Order: sequence, then structure tokens, then C-alpha cells
Amino acid sequence: MDNISSLIEGIPAPYSIQSDDFITSLLYATVLISIVAFSQSRDFISRELRMFFRRSRYDYDFYTETAVEVRFQFFLGFLTCLMLALATFLFATHFLPGKTTVTAQHNFFLLLVACYMGYFVFKSVLQALVGWVYFEPQENRYWQKSQLFLLAVESIPLLPIVLMLCYFSLTFTAAMVLIVAVVIFVKILTFYRCYSIFFSKNRPHLQIFLYFCTLEIVPMAALYGILTQIINTLRV
Repeated sequence: MDNISSLIEGIPAPYSIQSDDFITSLLYATVLISIVAFSQSRDFISRELRMFFRRSRYDYDFYTETAVEVRFQFFLGFLTCLMLALATFLFATHFLPGKTTVTAQHNFFLLLVACYMGYFVFKSVLQALVGWVYFEPQENRYWQKSQLFLLAVESIPLLPIVLMLCYFSLTFTAAMVLIVAVVIFVKILTFYRCYSIFFSKNRPHLQIFLYFCTLEIVPMAALYGILTQIINTLRV
């Protein structure tokens, strides 16, 4: 009887984010740090939002960001990568389930975080190189500040969406629609800021489409290809 029972292979329980202590602890720490950071940086966010929609390209000349404000934006930028990676991780484990260990799940998640961080760093470096060749240094500085701010504020709507997906009754379809809507809205703001900084003066307006497609759409398509390859490889 013992030999027969030893041959019976147990059915592994499906992966659940609620039972993952590592990701749950990471989310708790992220939420607590975000609450403290938001409470101390509300004036900075409101000021940046007001200045973001001004048409003048020289608004940034009237103030200098403090080191705390810069660190706050980098933290929110990392939070954006974390939320996008966690959403991708949840979609992959839900729609493409595979027989993997908890350690493999964590490695998969950390690899996704690294991919998103690498994507934003690569895009920033590529934009800096192109801007150095074609645009004025002052314009490039405004653009880099705007890009960092957009990356930071993208985490604000993503955080509650991912939390509702993890621990509440938000469906995967609704979460996917909301996340795609957030990404598209940020791209629209990026396009607007790109026009107001680089192309609002006497430059051919057609160049903005070439610039935007080359430095926004192409890196995103490359990221999609890399993520698809990683998911297909690890979820077999």
C-alpha cells in the first residue's frame, strides 16, 4: 500500500499571488513608502503638472529641482517598472500557466523588472544621443526632465490597478484595458510635450512623427518582442 501511495503524484496547487510572501511583502513595502513619499511631495507634483501644460519651453528656467525631488521621481520611475513587471507576470501566470517552482516564479518576475528597467534606460540613452545631434542642449534638458516626470507619474494610476488585480475582484480583462489606457494616455502626453519642446517653433512638423515613431514606437515593439520570447521560453 505504501508503495502504491508513493507512486501517486500529488497535484500541485495553482500559483496564487495572495500566498506569495515575497511579492506580498514587496507590495506592502512599496505602498508604505509611496504613501510617505506622496505626502511629502504633493506640492512638487502639482507644480510639475501645472508647468507641464504650459506652452512655453522655458518654464523650467525659473526653478531648480532639489535632490529630494529628483530621488522621488526616480523612486516613482522604479515603481512604474515594478508595476508593469508585476502586471506582465500576473498575465503570464494566468493565461500561460506552467509547472514551475516558487523560486522560478520569483526569478521570472525579477527578470521582467530588469527588462522594463532596461527598456526605459535604453530609450532614455537613445533619445539623449539623438537630441544631442539634432536639438539644442537646453531643449534636451527640458525633454529629459519631462520624460522623467512622465515615467514617475505613470506609477500613480498603475499602483491601484495592480493592487486591485492582486487582492480584489478586478478581472484580468478589465485590468488589461485599464493598463493599456494608462500607457496610451502617457504616450499622448509624451507626444504633446515632444511637440511643445522641439517642434513648436520653425521646424518641419513632419519630423515629430519620425522622431516619435523612432524613439517611442520602435523601442516599445522591441520590448514586446523580448517579453514574448522570455515568456515563451520560461513558461514551457
